[in-house]
This record gives sequence, C-alpha cells and structure tokens, in this order.
Amino acid sequence: VTAIDFSNDVSNNFFQTRATTMGFGSTQDPATHLSLQLNYVEMQVISNEVCNETFTGVIEESNLCTDAATGSTCAGDAGGPLVARDASNQWVIIGVTSFRHRDGCTLGHPCELKLAKN
Repeated sequence: VTAIDFSNDVSNNFFQTRATTMGFGSTQDPATHLSLQLNYVEMQVISNEVCNETFTGVIEESNLCTDAATGSTCAGDAGGPLVARDASNQWVIIGVTSFRHRDGCTLGHPCELKLAKN
C-alpha cells in the first residue's frame, strides 16, 4: 500500500485522461449488495459539455466526468478516488466519486466525480 498525493495541476481539467477509479460498491443493478472485494475500472475523462447532455444543468466547473464504456462507479463507491498518472508518471488523485445516473450503473451513462484540488 502506498500513499497517493492529490494533483498539484490546478489548471488541468484532465480531459481525455485515462484514469482508474476503485471502490467496494455494487457491481450490478439493482444495487442491493456491496462488494466484499475492492474493484477497479479504467475510464476516460470526458468533457463537462458531453456530461451535461446526461446530467442537464447539474454539471459545474468543479465536476469531472468519465465515460462508462469500460465500466462504471455504482452505489457504495461515493467518496472513492479517481487516480491517474501525472506528467512525471506518478499516481495522483484527480477526482472523488460523487454520484451516478438515477437509472443505475450498468447502462453506460457517464459517471460524475468532483475534481480533486490539493
């Protein structure tokens, strides 16, 4: 286990960054059970404009959104980290899981996270 710092790049919105999120949340809908093992999924950061097409009027500059083409966060994952490699190839926390689409986590809707600032 290794500590990971928050990103120091406060001007970066991480658009198109490949990042990994993890948690003990549910892995299916309906989300009735938490996982007994730590799960992770690699995702790509998408623009807030694209994300706002799903979460109309909710997405702000402090939000960071990821696609769900390869997987998604789910119920029980809130507060978990979104990590990526920085310019020096070190792992840094770039976001924190916030909320998911009301229809669940397995339909491919974008995931919304809060941009992590040091």
